[in-house]
Amino acid sequence: MNNRDVLQGIFVPGHIVSQLEIAFRMATPGIMIDLVNLVPEEDLHAARYLVKEALNEFSSSHKHISIFIHSPQTHQGKETITLLTDEKIDILRLGQINSPDHIQNIEYLIKTSWEKNNMPGIELVVNNLSTFRNLEAICNTSTLVTTLTISGQLREELAKQSDLDFDKVKKSIIEQAQRLKLTALDSINTNYRNLDTFRQDCINSKHMGFQGRYVIHPSQIKICMEIYKGV
Repeated sequence: MNNRDVLQGIFVPGHIVSQLEIAFRMATPGIMIDLVNLVPEEDLHAARYLVKEALNEFSSSHKHISIFIHSPQTHQGKETITLLTDEKIDILRLGQINSPDHIQNIEYLIKTSWEKNNMPGIELVVNNLSTFRNLEAICNTSTLVTTLTISGQLREELAKQSDLDFDKVKKSIIEQAQRLKLTALDSINTNYRNLDTFRQDCINSKHMGFQGRYVIHPSQIKICMEIYKGV
């Protein structure tokens, strides 16, 4: 496993100062800062600066830092990268990468933005059928992808457009990750109120072959770290 990978971390919106501060102080090895799904578009510009300030303030925390950004080929993604290239970031989480050409173009932008010894890896979110069907070709083209993460959006697309079984798709992604020596992370479980259900889901996830997942609530942290420990 690449030393930049992390098995557990908490998902936190990048535009809420108090949640960023709490996340950095939590007993998790990693943090996933979301600048895509959880941040309103009108708050994105300010959120980038809040994240930059937090990374500087907690630079000695030794947390594994992942940031979910828009594609570097978009205006939003380019602005995020321009602002954060001087910061210590372990992983860029990216979705909607659908072809080998797409990942090559994105990696070019990343490699020309970061210094070689400080370059982040890529967590590739499998959130649509195009990414799934081209996954092996995408990963074989990439030199920066270290992690494959399955998304709940893929389950929704499968239900609407395909007769493929979601569990079989998950198993296929795990097998590809193992073959390519990548980390496989399961999707987020939003059921933080029923911890017995969450625990069982983590057990099933581990048995299937996933090596960890991000969480959205402090109540999930202990269970997640306990179940995936030693994977």
